[in-house]
Amino acid sequence: MKLVAFSVKNYRSIQSTPRIALSDLTVLVGPNNEGKSNLLSALVCALSLAQDRNVGARRTLLGRSSVYDYERDFPVNLRSEASRASTRFELEFDLDTADRAAFRSVVGSRMNGTLPIQIAIGKDGGMSYAVKKQGPAQKSLNGKRGVIANFIAERLQFQYIEAVRDEMKSRAIVENMVSRALATLETNPEYQKALKAIEDAEKPVLQEVSKLLLETLKPFIGSLTSVTTTVTREQRTRAMRRSAEILLDDGTLTPLSQKGDGVKNLVAIALAKALAEGSAGGKNLILAIEEPEAHLHSGAIHSLRTLLEDIAKNRQVIISTHEPALVRRDNVSSNVLIQGNKAKPADSLDEVRKVLGVQLAENLASPDVVVLVEGPGDASLLKARIKVVEPKLYSAMTSGRLHIAPLHGASNLPHQLRFYQALVCSPVAFVDHDSEGNAALTKTRKDGLLDTGAEFCAIKPGQTESELEDLLDPVIYTSELCKLLGVPNLKPKEAKAGKLKWSARLEQVLKDNGKPIADHERLIREAKFKVGELAIVNAMTCFIPALTGPIDGLFSFLKQKLVIPD
Repeated sequence: MKLVAFSVKNYRSIQSTPRIALSDLTVLVGPNNEGKSNLLSALVCALSLAQDRNVGARRTLLGRSSVYDYERDFPVNLRSEASRASTRFELEFDLDTADRAAFRSVVGSRMNGTLPIQIAIGKDGGMSYAVKKQGPAQKSLNGKRGVIANFIAERLQFQYIEAVRDEMKSRAIVENMVSRALATLETNPEYQKALKAIEDAEKPVLQEVSKLLLETLKPFIGSLTSVTTTVTREQRTRAMRRSAEILLDDGTLTPLSQKGDGVKNLVAIALAKALAEGSAGGKNLILAIEEPEAHLHSGAIHSLRTLLEDIAKNRQVIISTHEPALVRRDNVSSNVLIQGNKAKPADSLDEVRKVLGVQLAENLASPDVVVLVEGPGDASLLKARIKVVEPKLYSAMTSGRLHIAPLHGASNLPHQLRFYQALVCSPVAFVDHDSEGNAALTKTRKDGLLDTGAEFCAIKPGQTESELEDLLDPVIYTSELCKLLGVPNLKPKEAKAGKLKWSARLEQVLKDNGKPIADHERLIREAKFKVGELAIVNAMTCFIPALTGPIDGLFSFLKQKLVIPD
């Protein structure tokens, strides 16, 4: 069972929302005080009520302030003596083949398509719970509300992690998750045997306590004949499950309670990941996190993003945030925009930027994807190549959706990735296959700065290191370069030098021909510029056909990211 859509009307600051489709990772985006937390809270409230097993027998929420409270949750501006307005939640669940078979067995009805639940709460605390299904089966289904609520509860669980994660709340989150994990032991025979042994050991001690209490109280309560002191098995197991302590050893063994808020935040989310991977059992886990980036530095936020994506591979994650790095750039409609007390799915990244107040430089227009390459020459050559071989990508580039930017050195890659992610762009890296390029990619992987598959290298088979010039056909530039450098040819005298990357081979040629060492850096720079100019003029034929793999792979990936059909 999976939650695929949600909508709410008249809840706190949220006036209404359209049907909001929910994906594996849904991001509620917006500035502060615009309703992100209220929308997430509304979802949690709706899920709690949808699983209320007593819904068929008791239809009032009076006194249940932890779930819904009229004074807290109903919009103030809609309250009046005559008002009949209510808070309304709609949840839509997708049932797989096994779920549908179980639904028919338990509820006694076929369920084709999704299971839509509507919950309405009035000012008197009265709650209506309805299955919004067209056709004659609707009346029968609504007569089995309690059975359906129980059906949902047995297949779905959720964990809500609020933004304010102080000591008490952090501990509560940890204890709640540990409790759920340990609860799976209650059907284990060895665990039950151990509990029985504890009960037997405690029994004489509790009997002594009872005897002492009877002797003490008897003079004051003449009719008292016995006192029984007991600890039920439920109380005992609950106490054991809620007595967990987490110790972290990062050089000094320290209880979690003594760590900073950022560490507590990460521990809570990491525990949720563990829960998502195992202890939820056959249930679908929905993990709802309010501002998961709270108390984290920028490097940790990117690692957090990777962690959330990992959880979303198996379970559903819904977060609220105003952190650009956590925006879904790969699936724009999975971002739900909250502004002016209304919510809607995002239609474009530009919409997301406007809601977050992200300002783009004029020369950037509004790119969805940014390709980061090592130098200006590489950027110009790729643009020229796109123009002649990929007209659809060229259209995306001229319209501003695709931007190609130079790094001015591979070592700048991590910094530039953070910069473009903050602009809510989807960055892609294309760097040289050398020590500097590979070191930059290693750092970006460690910090989680690139999406999966978004890194490319100018690899030439048979060479330990290579760069973009290694993929070019020497025919287009050999004659001009020999004139520029004053050398008879571009072949190094030593055969082993032929395995070096292009600029290293050229430096060897300069040495072989007695060019002053002090001039080498300048001459190589000028040579690269000249080769770039010639390659751009011959953009259609400049690459060796057998070596276009890295370029073709990059272009194919860009079309996929920009949703451009071949």
